[in-house]
Amino acid sequence: MAEDSQRTSDDKELSKENETVVQRILELNLSEPTELPPAIKTLKLELDSFFEARDVAKTQIESFEEYNDVMEIKVKKAASVFEELENAALEQNKELYWQLRGKLFAGCDCKKFTEEGIRSLAIAVKLNPSSVWSWNLLGQCYYTLNNIEMAIKCFTNALQVAPDLKSLINLSIAIRRQPNRTPQNIQDSLTYAQEAIRLNSHSHTAWMVLGTAHLTSFFGPQRSNVVTLKKALKAYELANHLAPGDFEVCCNLSVTLRYIGKYEEALKTLKSCTTTVLIDQAKILEEYNKLKDWLLNLSRLVVKRGKLRTSKLANFAKIAGESSKKLEPQTADSSDGNVKQFNHGVVIFSVPSTGPFPLAVGLLGADSLIQVVTIFNVVIGKAFKVGTVLSYPQESTVNPLQMEIDDQPVDFNNIPIFNPSDLLLNGKKISPTSLSYSCVHLV
Repeated sequence: MAEDSQRTSDDKELSKENETVVQRILELNLSEPTELPPAIKTLKLELDSFFEARDVAKTQIESFEEYNDVMEIKVKKAASVFEELENAALEQNKELYWQLRGKLFAGCDCKKFTEEGIRSLAIAVKLNPSSVWSWNLLGQCYYTLNNIEMAIKCFTNALQVAPDLKSLINLSIAIRRQPNRTPQNIQDSLTYAQEAIRLNSHSHTAWMVLGTAHLTSFFGPQRSNVVTLKKALKAYELANHLAPGDFEVCCNLSVTLRYIGKYEEALKTLKSCTTTVLIDQAKILEEYNKLKDWLLNLSRLVVKRGKLRTSKLANFAKIAGESSKKLEPQTADSSDGNVKQFNHGVVIFSVPSTGPFPLAVGLLGADSLIQVVTIFNVVIGKAFKVGTVLSYPQESTVNPLQMEIDDQPVDFNNIPIFNPSDLLLNGKKISPTSLSYSCVHLV
């Protein structure tokens, strides 16, 4: 019994020592400790070499397919080293072996190896259920495979061990990505992001995730007001201040600026991205060109007045004036039942909605002036017929847009509409089948 007691005590000390090594190597990213067992040390060096090669490849390869092919070769080479040293490494430190192996397959950017990452990390958390690092990485593997339920369980387990920035960030992201998300899911996502900020207000990732949580709330099934959109913008701006030029921050900040009608700032934000990853550079350029072409197309349609004849435009202006007299104020979809006053115009062109861009219509008023109404949260591909009388609330924001793109002027007034159920088409509410409250195009 005395020997058993002594062995238990020794095992506890060994476990405590191993946990310290794991924390130093995996969580704090300190340099290699000299006391690391030889097989484990070789694997750690192999892993460091692999990730260094991965980061170099990202700056040299433009094609995503080519990058995947290159990484598959590299991960198989590294995996062969793990296989060769498995027995020796398991004798020296079981937990650290499975963690290192899990990190290889989880971080190799090859989705086909993610299951191997799950297998390794599942063993690691069984050996040490108190490893925040292992639970988080296991959750990220499940998230990669779109198993959101298991990902949330893993991130929750990590958070139950100890308050941790990465766990809070991961939970905020995963919870709002649940299928059929509820208002409570959105609120939980906000709460975890706010807790992450309280834990580390200097984390640009935490601020970015908070921005996305606010944006998700704004476009969620329970309609938020424009204050929520401004909170998202503020969070993204703080993230950009902490990490100027960061790829994800620039993309998401640009999207938010676009939503509030600050298109020139949105373009400048994309241009400010300093990523050295070639695939990300291509993505930034693609987003920049899409926004530029969309704005120039709208500007041309305004200048050409929808390419309609003068006589037809005059008739549409007359219809817009008559609509102001004929259409009675309508009660909006709101709990207070307030009666809303509307402005009226006739659609002279319509650019269908896509994933990144809202439905945009040119609206001719009784004064023959044209304004561009951008309508969010409608189904992809939705457009309004030319000649339709469109009525929008008088309190809607009007954003004057005056800028130059490639020496071409862009000059028109933009009216963003975030809740299309506030609109009237020929005096009637928009059909619910035309609405979609999940169009948040973020990285």
